[in-house]
Amino acid sequence: MQDFFHLKAQPCNAPHFLHISNLPDNFYESGKSLYSAVILLHHPVSYILYNELHLHPPCKISVDADCFLYKEYFDNKDIITSVFKAQDNKDKILYNNCLNSSYKYDGIDDDFNEFVSVYKNNVAIYFKDINNDYVLEYNSNKIFYSASTSKVFMVIYLLEQYRNNNLDLETKLVYKPSDAMQGSIGMKKHKYYDEVQISELISHMLEYSDNTAYFMLIKYVGLDTLKEYFKEYNLVMESYDPFIRNYSASLANKSLERLYNLLLVDDNYSKLIKDAMNNRNMNYLRFDDKVIYHKYGYYDVSYHDIGMYLDTDYPYFISVLTLYGNGNYSEVVNNISKKVYEIYAKNLKLKEEHCKSLIEE
Repeated sequence: MQDFFHLKAQPCNAPHFLHISNLPDNFYESGKSLYSAVILLHHPVSYILYNELHLHPPCKISVDADCFLYKEYFDNKDIITSVFKAQDNKDKILYNNCLNSSYKYDGIDDDFNEFVSVYKNNVAIYFKDINNDYVLEYNSNKIFYSASTSKVFMVIYLLEQYRNNNLDLETKLVYKPSDAMQGSIGMKKHKYYDEVQISELISHMLEYSDNTAYFMLIKYVGLDTLKEYFKEYNLVMESYDPFIRNYSASLANKSLERLYNLLLVDDNYSKLIKDAMNNRNMNYLRFDDKVIYHKYGYYDVSYHDIGMYLDTDYPYFISVLTLYGNGNYSEVVNNISKKVYEIYAKNLKLKEEHCKSLIEE
């Protein structure tokens, strides 16, 4: 039976290294020492373990949280005095299984409704914590005009067609004078009769909400084709104004979920889309150091922002639709995003406490 030891591990500034603290200076002096990792979580990430002084060659391990190390060759027991005995392996498995299960604390809906009720019918919200599998929603089926948030459906269509080998995203479309529209910052870098790749039009459409790029793609795909492709959503769109007239926070979330599943494929186009959505252009879902991959829409009284928080083990979707386009929309959306995040973070904290309590009983 191998001896197990428990080390508290914290990520250091270098993105692919782990700093293990409290190791004795002579931890690596035995050339015959060999440590391996026991992985208890579902998706281990490869790291390199250094001792605190970085004096000795590293040994490779895999971790996804705390490190569970076992000793295969180790003669000198004295040098492990600052390495603590781990709890029983069964308890650790129970704890990690708990962390990987869904969780929603009692009273979360009350906390959410307490702050959103002040917005009455001027706001709709749909929030979903993917891994904890719970939803917070307010006026989620209320109908809004989508403005440019509907451009996400075009991205989904193009990426799905590409993944099904029905379309080449490097296909070039000719930029004609008749294509030029207002609100087209991305296309300003192109001249008339330039050939522009579909992938670049996608990037312009997401990063700058570029209308010329969108209408060029509508003309290429065909509005009827787009509506038929998404017929389960019954999108109401007109040729003279190809934006969704029966939009809702619930529908916005469906588009985010569908896009998210496409982005799980690690390829250049997933990277292109995430890079384009990771912008500060009218991004009021973003706050502090929280990166929200988003798409906004803005026309007249309609201001909406929908996005994905992905840089975490617990990603979520958030859609905020408002009628504050002629008012303080930036403040409203930013405040909602922060408040929802506070509830989300509280749920994670209470979940961790709950999981710890299972192994303390």
